[in-house]
This record gives sequence, structure tokens and C-alpha cells, in this order.
Amino acid sequence: MKKRATSNGWCYSRPRIWQSFSLSCFQTHRVFSSNEDQESNGELDNTVNRRRLGIGGAKLTSPSHAEAYATVIQTALTHHVTTFEAAAIGFDGETSLANAYRIAQRRLTADDHQSNIKDYDKVRPTMLARFGYRNSNDSRSTDDKLKSFSNDVSLRSKEGRDGGEHNVSKEYVDYCLNHSPMVKLRLEQIKEMGEDNAMQLIYMAHNPETQGEAAYELNDGKPPLKDIREAVRTRLTSGFVVLEDACSNGTISSYGVSSNGLSLPSSHPLHMSWKDVLTAARDAANVVHGQGAIANLSTLQLPANLLETKGIQVAKDIQAFLRADSSVENHSEDKTGMPSKVDIYISRPLTCYPDQGTGSGYPFKLVDYQIPIGVPSEAKHPAPTEWSHLISGQPPLYVPALNAAMSHFDAEHILTVQKERELTVEERETLEGCRLLQSMLHDLDAQLDHVRSFQAYEEHLSSKVIPIIHNTFEELDDTSAEVLQAFFMMHGAAVRHAVAKTTRKLLREGGEGVPPYHIPDTQKLQDFALQWLLRHDENIVSKVIVGCPKPQHVMEAVNAADSVLLG
Repeated sequence: MKKRATSNGWCYSRPRIWQSFSLSCFQTHRVFSSNEDQESNGELDNTVNRRRLGIGGAKLTSPSHAEAYATVIQTALTHHVTTFEAAAIGFDGETSLANAYRIAQRRLTADDHQSNIKDYDKVRPTMLARFGYRNSNDSRSTDDKLKSFSNDVSLRSKEGRDGGEHNVSKEYVDYCLNHSPMVKLRLEQIKEMGEDNAMQLIYMAHNPETQGEAAYELNDGKPPLKDIREAVRTRLTSGFVVLEDACSNGTISSYGVSSNGLSLPSSHPLHMSWKDVLTAARDAANVVHGQGAIANLSTLQLPANLLETKGIQVAKDIQAFLRADSSVENHSEDKTGMPSKVDIYISRPLTCYPDQGTGSGYPFKLVDYQIPIGVPSEAKHPAPTEWSHLISGQPPLYVPALNAAMSHFDAEHILTVQKERELTVEERETLEGCRLLQSMLHDLDAQLDHVRSFQAYEEHLSSKVIPIIHNTFEELDDTSAEVLQAFFMMHGAAVRHAVAKTTRKLLREGGEGVPPYHIPDTQKLQDFALQWLLRHDENIVSKVIVGCPKPQHVMEAVNAADSVLLG
């Protein structure tokens, strides 16, 4: 029989349904500062680094996010950040960005007419949209026409579930362009203000190396790597033919590839050779425009950060190859039809994955967090916070929350009763439940010294901890639920603090191909990570795409970019 907890012991009174307690209390605190008015001394002369920032929209994909996303875009444009990326989830991501940009432009134009501070409607942004993946929830998957497309690769998730489809064939690319919300927005702008003033739209093949899975299927899972590479290049060329044609008629400005595989070692099955990309673009340009035509490939996007540094070397190799640098092997090979330079966009500047995103481990962030250090003074005022790197020891509210939870579930009154008489079945079960819960709280506390990823912690809670509590206690009274809620909120803060502290320590120590970094005690990890990328030559790192679901996140990234001059 399941137990119900109350504030004055364990019995059946004032029950509260357990389902009211959820993972909502584990949501991460802001990674970026909330001071939207903060400006750096570099405001007057550091627009170059600001323009090297791009805003990712992975967390702003729902139509309900349009107003919030518009505020992000508006904040970015007014601070010289003009590159925006649609989330790679089909047309939903593109629709979200297109709608948000329209709203932001209307707001900025109105502000311009009212205050005459700047002619924002003449800012020419760069938009990124990606094609390749689709799943059962993607609006593109409901169209019967898609069922006839060739070269679909069926994907499986890491848990073995249906992972959707992947396609880069010319039929699929043509379909995407004809139905793309971002293409529609660009064509609207061309009609209104001319192509020279319309937004630049870069359409990108997303992880085309995924097409290599088809080669596995056709060869019993054991094809030579060269056969896989050839199959991927052939399929990619097919899609590039459509993109070259779209560049000719102004549908898009240029195209590119966004790929985790570009920075993987050549021996890895999911490696994507940048030379294969350049070759596919050249071959597609020859098909569309004739022999010797220069391909419209403009951009390669790949992950790079403080721990995944191979992407920087790949960027250097690409540019040196295109410059015919003698230090690069095979520098003398024919580059006719290839662009003389491609822009390198960096993805995942603050997120690291085991095995560079190909493994099954959990990611962790190169960030510090805002940790609550007090209670709200009034209902409408948030609790005071401090950044994790400025807190020594554990967060001040954590130990009191732990002690309160341990004390609340000590079942002391049942132990007292046990000395006087034999316990009932319900009392014995309640006592066992209290001991189990206290043991679980003790284990969670001990794990603070070993946790490396907040995502791993959340998974542990949802798959192990919460099911145990659900199975142990059917219902909780108000006070008991509040005590547990308070503990998990503070334990989540303690986990963030521990993860950030451990990450900083690992970065300072270096190892396994990663150099030790000198990170000032007073600098947030996210600022250091962004500045490290922006300090690379602009020819090597053209833009850094940062996830910014709130305006204050944009401001924090802007301030970090401004400080590059001061560093």
C-alpha cells in the first residue's frame, strides 16, 4: 500500500496529488546576465566582432514564440548582430524565424519613424536555413509527394525509436525551396526593395554524411569507407545542382553545408570531407552553368569550442587549401570552379558532446549559472542571485534545504510509537518509505562531487529518482510537497554550481589534446569561450552562432564580443 506524507508525520490527512510535483522545478537558471542595459567600452568601435555573432533559434520554434523571438531579433539588430539561424526541424523552424523577423522589422521601422535614431529597415540580415532531416511531426512529412522521393534514408534514434528520414536528393531540395517560409520572405523583400537590399538567404545541407547510412544498408553494413564517401558525394552533388540553379534565379543568395562530420577524423564512419563538399559544389556548378563556372557555395558550418578544437584546424586547412598554400598537402590539385574562399560558421560554441556528438553520452555546457542566494523580498521581485564562479563552497541555500528535507522525512513520531507498540502495516510501509527517501536524498547529495553534466542529472531524476518517489508515495500533502520541491530546486542549483566548477577545473588543467586555458576567476565561462573563438582571425572564424532565446542573452553575447578588444 502506498503512503501519503503530511507535515506532522505520516498519515492520511490533507492529501496532495503527487503529479503536481514535476520537473518544472529543475529548469536551468539563466546562463546570461539579465542586465539588458549593460554596455561595454567597445560600443563605439567594436561592431566588427558583434557582426561576427549569429543568433541560433533552436529554442524558438513554436508559432507561440514569434513575439518573444521578434524581441530577440530586434535586440540583436539594434546592436549590429545581423545573422539569424532557423532551427533545423523542418518548416516549423523557418516559419518561426520568418514570422519573428517580420514583427521585428515592423517594430524597428515604427521606432525609427518616432525617434529617428537609425534607419533599421535598411539593415540587410543574413538568414540560415537547413534541409536534410524530417520526422513524423514535420509538416513536410504530411505531403504525399514526399513518399515518391528517392534517396530517403530511414534513421533510428539512440533509443531505437523511429528517427525520421534524411534526404538531400534534387527532388527533395526542390520541394524544400518551393515550400520554404524563408524563401517566401526573401522573395517578398526582393519584390519590395530589390535583390541588393533583400536579406541574404544561405540554404544549407544539414549533416549530409547521414546519407552514408544507405551505403551500409546496401552492403550488409560493411562497405569500405571510400564507397561511403563516394555515395555521399554523389547524393550531395544532386542536391547542389538544385541549389546552384536557385542561386541563378535569386531564390537564395548562396548555399552551404552544416555538418558535425566536417570536424571528425577521416577514419570515422560519419566523417564529412570538406574536399568532397568543394568537389560536389564544383561538379554541380558545371552541370548548371557550364564547365569552369565558379560554385555558389559560400559557407561551411561546423562545431568548435574550447574542448572540441579540431574544427579550428579544419577551418585553417580549408582556407589554406583555397589559397593554394604550399603547407597543405595536395595544394597543387585542380581547384577550378571552386570558390576562392568560404565562410566558416561555428556551431555549438558553448556545448560539448562526447565523441564530438557521435556518442551516446550527455552534453555539458561551457557556462556559469546564476544561482539563487536568497528569497524574494516581495512577491513580484525575483530572488537575489550570484554567478556560480563567484560562489565559494556550496550555494548558501542548499544545505538548509537538504537538512529541512532530511528532518521532515525522518518519521520520528513512528519511531517513538514503535517503542510503545507494534506498528500497523501502513506505519511500517511509511517508515520504509521514509528511510528510502532519506537514503535517496543522501545519495543525491553525495553525487555532487561526481556530476559532470546537468543533462545527465535531469535524466537521472526523470528515469530513476522521480519514478521511485511516485511508486513509494501515492500522494503528498502541501507541506511535504513544498519541502521536496524546495530541496530539488536547491539541489538543481547545487548541481549547476558543481558542474560549472568542475568544467572550469578541467579547462584549466587541459589534457587529451586540449591545452590548459588560463580562465580568470572573475570571468564567466561563456564569456571566455566566446572570446576564445572571436580572437581567431576572421578568415578562420567568420561567425559564431550562439543560442539566445532571450534578449538578455543577446546582450551578454554582445558584451563578450565587445570585451575582445579589451582583452
